[in-house]
Parts: sequence; structure tokens; C-alpha cells
Amino acid sequence: MAWLLRPGPWIAAILVAHVALAVGWSVAVPLFEEPDEISHVLYVRYLQAYHRLPVQDKNSEGPRSHHPPLFYLAGALLTAWVPVNGSVDAIRPEVNPNFRVVVGDTESDNKAHYVHFTPDERFPYSGLPLFTHVLRLLSVALSAGAVWLTYLTARTLRPGDAPFALLAAALVAFNPDVIIFASVVYNDTAALFGGALVLYTVTRSAMRGFTPWRWLWVSAALGVGLLLKLNVLTLGVPIGLLWLWEAWSHRGAGLRALATNALAVSLPFAALTGWWFLRNFRLYGDLTADSAILALWGPPPPSTWWQQTLTLLDNPIGRFGTGAWIGFPDWAYVTARIVILIALAGAALAAVCYFRQRRAAVADARRPSARQVLLATTVDPTARMWVFHLVAILAIEVSVVYYAVTVVGWTATRFMYPAFTSIVMLMAAGLLAWIRPHRPGIARAALASAVSAALLALALYGLFGLIIPIYGPPRAPRAAELASMTPLDAHIGNVAQVLGYELDTSHLHSNGVLDVTLYWDPTTRTGLPYSVFVHLFQPGVGSLAQRDTYPGAGNWATTVWDPGRPFVETFQLHVPPDALPVTGGQILVGLYDRNTMARLPVSGRDAVPDQGWIAFGSINLQP
Repeated sequence: MAWLLRPGPWIAAILVAHVALAVGWSVAVPLFEEPDEISHVLYVRYLQAYHRLPVQDKNSEGPRSHHPPLFYLAGALLTAWVPVNGSVDAIRPEVNPNFRVVVGDTESDNKAHYVHFTPDERFPYSGLPLFTHVLRLLSVALSAGAVWLTYLTARTLRPGDAPFALLAAALVAFNPDVIIFASVVYNDTAALFGGALVLYTVTRSAMRGFTPWRWLWVSAALGVGLLLKLNVLTLGVPIGLLWLWEAWSHRGAGLRALATNALAVSLPFAALTGWWFLRNFRLYGDLTADSAILALWGPPPPSTWWQQTLTLLDNPIGRFGTGAWIGFPDWAYVTARIVILIALAGAALAAVCYFRQRRAAVADARRPSARQVLLATTVDPTARMWVFHLVAILAIEVSVVYYAVTVVGWTATRFMYPAFTSIVMLMAAGLLAWIRPHRPGIARAALASAVSAALLALALYGLFGLIIPIYGPPRAPRAAELASMTPLDAHIGNVAQVLGYELDTSHLHSNGVLDVTLYWDPTTRTGLPYSVFVHLFQPGVGSLAQRDTYPGAGNWATTVWDPGRPFVETFQLHVPPDALPVTGGQILVGLYDRNTMARLPVSGRDAVPDQGWIAFGSINLQP
């Protein structure tokens, strides 16, 4: 059992779990349901078709051409073997006409923006779906690389503290916000990897002592990171300050050494990225292509830095889907914020304890001054690196808020990804600081395990409790359900048979909700997508409540049905508060073409052929 005390198997388990989660989310999230995934895929398609970089224009449905190219070049090489038909300049999936994102809407139906589960979108994938899923695997690989680099950085910073390194890695690996972008085609995952690469390179070089050769590696890592995504450039701020500190500390080494280090820290970066900045200036008139973004989307709505800062700090574990409506229960976000506050307080406590120790270590003064304590601190490479990582966090936060106020008008956790390694290390150190130093190491390992397990459980709930139920096709009915349902004799054209139904109540109050569960048996896959209507109807009064949607909560259009595969779905009918009392209300169900409003013919004992609907049930509506 000695292996349980070694970190190697645990970081391997974290990596395996992260990859499994990311691949699971990648399979469960339908194509292009995360905003902008189409534009990132089109960038790769453009590179393959035209063998040159795209230029950002005002076409919001085209490639996001203002981004640096390295992520997309890697994707183009990875997917070169996948045959894809259709336009390389546009991707226009069939829109779900019932898609809705309403503030305060807690219902899970019709949250897929597009119609899915066409034959080529099912495993084994083909064409554009295969192309996109292979690109998604690139995102998975980059996120796994970021987890590994975060672990290495933490181990380098605290060589003997395995719980700290493992917790830092887990805070990346199991964060649902990281996982969702690792499961789709997004260059924010490239920024996560690029930032982790830069921060590891700097930390390793600093802890071993800077040399011109190590500055070369730092500069090259920053250049690679920038070519993955531009916001990695923000890490140039703490790197520049660290270089200035090193230059001041070794000012007696001579002008030649200073010039050598200056060239080492600048030349690789300039060689890798200089052409990109010059290209931006030539095409868009500025080095970062911000003017192209402004031309594409227009100026951002007025906002202040503190509003954007609060927004940035509001959502550390992510919301998903078009409109970002899919989210965890409110308590999860509250808990995440509380944990972050506890971690920050722990980090502050650890800093106070550290300075007390440094003050006690100053031997040449009975009551050393603050200046003496700070000077004693500067000789500690670990302390210097903590300052570096704090500056990295502050720099990325300031840059994100500035970018939101001046360019895009909004913030997101993913914009912080270049400094995510620094952020999670600060969180891990702060949480573990609450374990007293005299306590055995098992207590720190237990706390790290508990936090990691809680975050893993949240990620699993995100997959199995949110993504799969909301985006997935309707489930097949269980035998017990078929036995307990109220059977129907009803056919809708040659499209489907309605096997039966269940009502959650026969007595309903105004402003109430009625759950209607239907059991379908499709008989054919249609050429047109028909909509289903479900009404609570009172003869002589009319429709009291209704629901119109594609079947399967919007996810199972009749054009993708599997004949012979029964499925079950539940509709919620919301009765208005001013509804009048009725007796013997019925449920009406049918299919219709939303373009012509023509209903499909119905037949069977429970059908009303002259109206084109099936009628069943008896509902009493009370005031």
C-alpha cells in the first residue's frame, strides 16, 4: 500500500479522470451548442481550403480571424484526413424554431439551439461532425497538458508538498468551466495550456536560477503562448518585472551580462510573434486587432471597471450552452464563492505567518524594521515566485476588465485562463494553510482529497445531471411505465403511434402546472420536421394552456426519429392565474407543419379525425 503515499499514481488518476470527463462532455454536448464553436471550426476549414490565414471582416458567421493561428494550424494538421463536404466559408445548422433562453426560465426543454442527431452526427461520426469531434480531442489534449503543467509548477514551487500540487491540479482538472471548454472547439483551452506552459517555464527557471539559456526558454514559451491566444501576452507583465528584478539584483555582473539576458528574453519572443503584430498593424491598423473586433461587433455598452470586476468574479464554476442558461443550483455558486473567500483568507494568513518567520530569522536586529524583513524575504526564491504569481493574477484580471470595458463589454472566467495555474495554486495554498503546521501530513492530504472529490462530484453532476438530460435524445420507456400508463388507440398519419399517457393530477388550480407524459412509437422518419402540440382544452371555452415544440423536449425532431424505438417525454402545461374553473377538460395532442399550420391526419379510437388531434383525459380546473 506504499503507493498510496506517492503522488505519481494520484496525478495519473486525476489526469485520467479529467480526460474521461472532457471526452464525456464532448460526446454529450451537441455540435455548435457552445457559442462561437462554428467560427473556430471555420478557421480550421479556411486554413485547409485556402492555405493562408483568414482576414477578419464584418461577417459574424465566418471564422474568428483576429485570433493567432497556432491552435488552428494544429487543428488543420490533425483533421487533414477527414473528408468534409459543403461550404468551407459557412456552417448553417438547422435552427430549432422553439429554442428559448428566458431569464428565470428553469425548464430544461428546447435549450438546444439547433436540430441534432442526424445520421452523420451519431457515432460513428462522419463528415463535419467527425471533423469537429476530432478537433474537440485537440482541446481535450491541451486541457490535460495544462493539468499536468500545473502539477509540475506546484511541485517545483513546493517540492516536498504533494497535497498542494495534487490539489492545484485537481482544481483545474475538475472545474466544470474548464471541462466545458475542453470538450468543444475553443482557443480558450489553448490559452489555458499556453499560460500553464509559460508559468511552469518561469517557475522552473527561477527556482533553479536564471541564466541566458533559461531566459531563452521563457521567451520562447511566451511566444508560443501568444500564438495560441493573444491574452497570454498579459503574462509578459510579471515576466518583465521579474527580469528587471533579476537585472537589479545582479547589477554588479556587468553590462555584458545585462545585455545578454536582455537579448535572451526578447529575441525568441520577437522572432516567433513579430510577424503577427506587423500583420495586424498592416491589416487592421493596430497591433492586437482590437479594431477588427470593434468593427465586427460595434463598441461595447457603457460599463465601469467595478461592474466588470464583479461580473468576472461571479461565476467561477461555469454556465453552459447558448445564452449560458444551463447552470448549477444557486447553492453551488454560493459555496464556490465561500470556498474562494476561505482560500484567500488562508493565503493571507499564510503570508502573515511567513513574514513573522522571516522577521524572527533576522539576526542582526532585536526589532528588525519592515525594510530589513523585506530584504531578507527577497533572498528566498520561493517567496519571489509567489510574488510573481500574484502579479500574474492581478495582471490578467486588470487586462480582462480593461478589455471588457473598452472592446467587448463582458467578462468570463475563461478570459482568466492564462493565469489559471497561478490562481489554483493560490487557492490550494490558501485552503491548506488552515491545517496547522504541527498536524500530521495526513490531515492536509485529507483536506486536499475532500475538496478534489467535491469538485469532481460537481463535474459529474454537470455531465449526468445537466448536459445529458438537457441535450440528449428522449429515453426509452421502462417496462413498468408501459404497464402502468393509460393506453391509447391513436395513430398520427403514418408517422407515429401514441401508445399511452400519464397525468400527474386530475384536479388542477389556476396558476398551476400540469405534467403530461406521452409514450411514442415512431413508425417513420419524416422529410419535414413536424411540431407537436399539447393543449389543455375545454369545449366551449377553448385552449386553457398549451405547449408547441419539436418532440423530445425539442431534441428529437421527426426528421431524426428512429422508427421502432419508442420514447417517453413529459410536457408541462402552465395554467394562467386568471383561468376560469372548468370540469372535464381534455388533453389534445397532434403533429403539424409549422410553415403551413396543416395538421397530420389522425386515426384510432381516441382520435378526432375532423380536428386532426388525439383527445384523452379528464381534468377539473379549480380556482
